Amino acid sequence: MEKAVTKEHSNVPFFRRYTKVCMSRTVKTINILMMSISIAPSVLADSPSITFAVSGKIVPNSCTVEAPQGGDYDFGDISHTLLSSSETKLPAKAQAWEILCDGQTYLMVSSVDNQQDSVTYNSYNSFGLGFNGEGKVGYYTALISDLSVDGQPAKAGGYTGSAGYPDYSIHSPSDRSFHVYDEVFFPSKNGMWIAWAAAKNTLYAGQKFSADITIQPILAQDSDFGDVTTDVSLQGSMTMNFSFGI
Repeated sequence: MEKAVTKEHSNVPFFRRYTKVCMSRTVKTINILMMSISIAPSVLADSPSITFAVSGKIVPNSCTVEAPQGGDYDFGDISHTLLSSSETKLPAKAQAWEILCDGQTYLMVSSVDNQQDSVTYNSYNSFGLGFNGEGKVGYYTALISDLSVDGQPAKAGGYTGSAGYPDYSIHSPSDRSFHVYDEVFFPSKNGMWIAWAAAKNTLYAGQKFSADITIQPILAQDSDFGDVTTDVSLQGSMTMNFSFGI
């Protein structure tokens, strides 16, 4: 009897102690796993980084004007006997111009008369031929025609004009509403433009632009011209300003 009691007494406490130890170890294991997860972000925060740059620059196109005869229209010697009581129109002279650009661009041109005070016929397209003492030599017109872009036929695009000027010119090229013509006269007023165009309201982009420019001199009537006692030169001078851009 004493042996049986001893066996029962020794088994029960052992079971309880074993259970308590196992639960305690399980809790400690979970705590270790949670600690491992919590330190992972601090390790990733030390990863290296680098910043890269995007560089370069946008440069405007450049164009070169190839002017025939250096831009000179030479009418040679003119006999004073051509002068009369009415204006005398001299034979016109045409020359082919080229403008070469290093990239695709649009092209416009304006004209300024450097002898405007000597004009004997006041018109939007009259350019002065200079003075003969107190007299005036006359005037000339400049016509642009046969335009082309990269070898393809083009039109002369004229911006809608203001009152008193034809509708192919305007003082501001920012107005993109214009008509097209096969040929037009250069306006002698500063700030008015003509463009190489594909069609109405459509500029023509390219790299090689060409056109014929025809100069037509008109000598003043003898009463305006004055006496001819020495050689009198034609002194016409026009500045052409080319504007180009994408």
